[in-house]
Amino acid sequence: MKRQVLTDLRYLILIAGLLTASQGFAHGVVEGYVIDVRVERNGKVLLTFDRDVGHNPPNCSASSRRNMAFNLSTVADSGMLSAALTAQSTHKILRARGSGACESWGGIENIFYVVVRDS
Repeated sequence: MKRQVLTDLRYLILIAGLLTASQGFAHGVVEGYVIDVRVERNGKVLLTFDRDVGHNPPNCSASSRRNMAFNLSTVADSGMLSAALTAQSTHKILRARGSGACESWGGIENIFYVVVRDS
């Protein structure tokens, strides 16, 4: 009986771990036109796209499906802002991949990287 309880407990822990880990791989992807760029004094940047963020966005971003955000804290972040403004001003598609976390702007996924598409 004791051995069966331990076996059941191991399976329960394994299942819980798999469920938790699958959310760890969650990240959104959007490929669309940037329709709004909001930069705040504190360095927060909010991008609004013409379509919803898809793929597998994390639960923390469920309330805002057309936005992604980041903080201007590194040179790379400044580069992402430049790419987003370039895409918006030249009416090119921007591909953004999320980080899986909502750290910069509550309820909006952070951007991991962006790519300005030629078409």
